[in-house]
Amino acid sequence: MDALVKDSVFGSTRAHLYTVEWQKRGLPHAHILIWPEERLRPDNIDQIISAKLPDPVTDPILDEIVTTNMIHGPCDALDPSSVCLSHSA
Repeated sequence: MDALVKDSVFGSTRAHLYTVEWQKRGLPHAHILIWPEERLRPDNIDQIISAKLPDPVTDPILDEIVTTNMIHGPCDALDPSSVCLSHSA
């Protein structure tokens, strides 16, 4: 959070809030909410907030890590063998 807020990665911030959670396989992840000093307008949200998968051509190792560990299919009756339903995962 220091890098994001004190180093003003997204510009000056008014406030911030975060929580860290652990997935079933023990991998931590954070939910972060940052209020910028400058009001965010609907027409510029896509310039600030985005999510992208790594390019498999330019970064095949990172692509393999992300697609293997961070993406999964349905976790319900549609796929009863899914790792997220396994108690030993």
